[in-house]
Order: sequence, then C-alpha cells, then structure tokens
Amino acid sequence: MLISYTKRGTSPNLDIVILRFMGIKTTNFKITMQSKAILSDFIIKIWGRARMITSILRQIEEKRNEMVFLGMTLGMQHKNTLVCSEELDLLINRYYKLMGYY
Repeated sequence: MLISYTKRGTSPNLDIVILRFMGIKTTNFKITMQSKAILSDFIIKIWGRARMITSILRQIEEKRNEMVFLGMTLGMQHKNTLVCSEELDLLINRYYKLMGYY
C-alpha cells in the first residue's frame, strides 16, 4: 500500500487535494516517500499536458487570425489562404486528439 494511515490535522494540503482528484480516499493518512514520487510524476504529467493544450490553443488562435487576414487581403480562394486553412485544420485535429475527442 502506498499510503499509510494515521491521524492528521484538519487543514488539507496539496497532497490531499491531488489524492482526492485521483480518486483516493484521504481520511486520516500520512504520505510515504513512494506515494510522494507518484504524486510528483502525476503533477508533472498534468502540468505538461496543460502546457501542451495552452500552446496548441495559442497556435490555433494565431493561425485563425492569419487565415482571416489572408482571406480578407488575398481572397478566400487564394492558394495561400487555402494552405493556411489546411494548417489550421491540422492544429485543430491535434487539439482534438490531445483532448481525447477522437
């Protein structure tokens, strides 16, 4: 077992919040070194995923603005506008895959 149980104070700390998020019952526990390592890995994975999502959303917004600009200046059927539209589609597909929509 990764968590050894003992009496603990009433104020929740970050470890308790993360354990509850992971679906682990957190009444009267003390975190062991092994469970600390698992929690650290979990935080790193969540943080990395959040950064990836933020980055892709930023790229989508930038590409969308570029496509609108190209469409308004060169026309909707211009080669550069269509290439930009395809690049935007690829970014949106990456976002959907990352979010687990498909």
